[in-house]
Amino acid sequence: MNFIELSFFILLSLFVLLLLFFLYTTIKKPLDHIEEFIRHISQGNFEKHLSSHGSRRFRTLAISLNEMARHLDYVISRLKLEKQKLISVLQGMHDGVLAIDSDRRILIYNESIKKILDIRDDDIYKAKFYDIVREPNVVASLESVLKNQKTVHEQIRIISDKEKFYEVIVSSLATLDPEAPGAVAIFHDITELKSLEQMRVDFVTNVSHEFKTPLTALRGYSDTLLQGGLQDEKNREKFVHMISDNVLRVENLVEDLLTISKLESAETILTDKIDTENLVRQVLRDLEYQIKQKCITVNQKLEEKNLNADPVKIHRALMNLVDNAIKCVPSGGSIEIESLKKGGKIILSVSDNGPGIESKHVARIFERFYRVDEARGRESGGSGLGLAIVKHIAMIHGGTVAVESTVGQGSSFKIILPQK
Repeated sequence: MNFIELSFFILLSLFVLLLLFFLYTTIKKPLDHIEEFIRHISQGNFEKHLSSHGSRRFRTLAISLNEMARHLDYVISRLKLEKQKLISVLQGMHDGVLAIDSDRRILIYNESIKKILDIRDDDIYKAKFYDIVREPNVVASLESVLKNQKTVHEQIRIISDKEKFYEVIVSSLATLDPEAPGAVAIFHDITELKSLEQMRVDFVTNVSHEFKTPLTALRGYSDTLLQGGLQDEKNREKFVHMISDNVLRVENLVEDLLTISKLESAETILTDKIDTENLVRQVLRDLEYQIKQKCITVNQKLEEKNLNADPVKIHRALMNLVDNAIKCVPSGGSIEIESLKKGGKIILSVSDNGPGIESKHVARIFERFYRVDEARGRESGGSGLGLAIVKHIAMIHGGTVAVESTVGQGSSFKIILPQK
């Protein structure tokens, strides 16, 4: 190889090297940078930016990719924020929410729905709902909406630890595929409303029954008198007394109903300092006839001499407890009235040595119209509201009531009042 050929080969090699270097710096290196940039983007790292060096086309591409990264960063941040808002709203809802797609997979749920349906899996996202939901009514409602795209509105009962009632609304849920909508169900707890509704029904039934008994008696005795009983000198006075007793019973019932109504609507109470000895003295004076009639011994143990409460209402509450004890104890029995202070609270208690109350009755003893012994309660002329009134009076004072009883030994009823 002569000198000229050698020189040409060297020059050609240098040219190829320069060309390769040029291609590396202008194409390969920018492509490596772009590849690294895209890898960061795919990993959610939007802080990486492409340098705008190199050829005009690469600079233009770098600017476009950087702008795209900024836009993606903004959009994804907004989506995360909206997702967090949705999660916060869902988890803050007392109502249960469950959304599924057309493939029966769970898309959205909250903690409330897991408690309502007793779902114990930690994460149920994308799980088939029929593998998770065990309530047949719920499954049927979701399937109905998926099939017909018509809203289902129903009330269901679910029994787990205790019986619960829910108002369930299942609606069609729009998805990315308009031909395959999902379904969303909202569960609203109406257990308390159901309980109140049942209480209203029971109240109307009980009031009707309580009125019907004395009114039937009034009708019977008055008819007897009208049909010749007035000429029956031996029995007519008895009939008149029976009419009077039943009229008094109706009056007592009406008065007790009005008292409960006023207590339930009372927003404020008139608090005053009460001398417990004077309070007990007034109550015993009001019930003196009943006490003497049954030869009852009344003992007093008034350690706490003063309390702050509404004088009229507390007088009524204590009188109801003493009256209740008088009706329970046998002739010659005894009653003890006690007042004491414990833990910043005043406790007024009335104890008797009557027959006592079975444990099955204790939890309901302060309910309206509840009687341990129906026959004895009506014979004594009680309305069945006396202890309910005591409970309401304690509650509007911010207090509570309690009862302790042993069958065959007697009962102790307590009014527990906070003192400021």
